[in-house]
Amino acid sequence: MAIGGILPLAIGVGSSAVWFPVTGERISIAHGSDLFQHHCKRCHSNDASRQDGMGPSLAKIGQVAATRVAGMSAEQYLWESIVFPDRFKAVEDGQMPNGYDAILSNRELKDLVAYLSSLGSSPNFRNVIGLADAPQTRQATDGLTLKLTNIENGRQLFTETFQCQSCHGWGEHFAGQDLAAPSLNGVGLMGRDWLTTSIRDPSKQIAKKYRSVQCLTEDGDTHVGRLLSQDDARIELLSQDASGKYHIRKLKRDELVEIRDGSEVLIRDTSPMPAWTSQQMSDSQLDDIVSFLLTLRD
Repeated sequence: MAIGGILPLAIGVGSSAVWFPVTGERISIAHGSDLFQHHCKRCHSNDASRQDGMGPSLAKIGQVAATRVAGMSAEQYLWESIVFPDRFKAVEDGQMPNGYDAILSNRELKDLVAYLSSLGSSPNFRNVIGLADAPQTRQATDGLTLKLTNIENGRQLFTETFQCQSCHGWGEHFAGQDLAAPSLNGVGLMGRDWLTTSIRDPSKQIAKKYRSVQCLTEDGDTHVGRLLSQDDARIELLSQDASGKYHIRKLKRDELVEIRDGSEVLIRDTSPMPAWTSQQMSDSQLDDIVSFLLTLRD
């Protein structure tokens, strides 16, 4: 309803959603947060105290994005970073996958942009509404041809022959799915070359939070595992015993001895994931496993 000849453009409802009566669109930051948890959290942290993802932290991206490209709004920059990830690169070795514009609807993209814009800043909802629809000429399966027999064989190799699922979660989301190793949900977007390298040479790129660390106690015991947390009093590691079971080890700082350069914690450069050589996993087996992983796109 027009009041005094002025048509209201937006109505805030005191929540994380804003409805635009002119367009009929409803932008939901809460929904954008859910999308972030589902699609982005595997590589990006939204916590300023954590810098351990494979991609850069997005804790203050709403503020930072507005400064990245002169004359471009934060919302436009974020939208282009998702739809055309090759246009901007914040880290030297990182690789943002293509294809999210084919997986997410235009409304979902806008909700995600609104949420990201709220990290460290306040989103400009007019800019979010004004974002163009993602181009429909690109599909999540562009250039991808897979044979069902290869996918089925790859799944069997993944789950049974090589027991990859003993560390890597995939499929239905559940708490702790990525405790021992990264979840593989959405990993198919990374492409065949990236997946092949990750299996043959997993130490080439390791997400910070999955790096192994080594600690030495005063009694001469060496402890190796994933660093879960640390403070001035203690260190918590996720370690795996000889039977393959995982345990959380709590070590007191005053019981540790210096390993190198004044530190009691040595970060290891090798991935806890074994490098599968062609003698252990043939090229044809690897190709089929990758074919299966390429189907994990959500």
